Amino acid sequence: RGFSPLMTGLSALPFAVGIIALTQAAVYNVDADKAGIASALLNSERQIGVALGMAILAGVATTVGAGSDSPDSEAPVDGYNAALVVGAGILLATAFLALVTRGSHAQPVKEPVSE
Repeated sequence: RGFSPLMTGLSALPFAVGIIALTQAAVYNVDADKAGIASALLNSERQIGVALGMAILAGVATTVGAGSDSPDSEAPVDGYNAALVVGAGILLATAFLALVTRGSHAQPVKEPVSE
């Protein structure tokens, strides 16, 4: 009973820290006059990603739960377990892709301004 609110708060902390880092990474090398556009693209991507992710995971949970051989009271749990495994797989694949492609884009070299 007392553990649940603590876990809710602790689970939100990495998300909050990740959002700050993601936002900074998205607008880091963007010119000042284009920072608003970069921020808008980031927010749009985040909203589309959440909607798509929820649709995929809810579809997995529903499909597995409906086809489960468990009693009716345990079928949703089977679906949730499958959705969590799929979500973890997507997370690991995304982390791998981020590590492989990180730093692969060449940064333009700024020429010194002569006076």
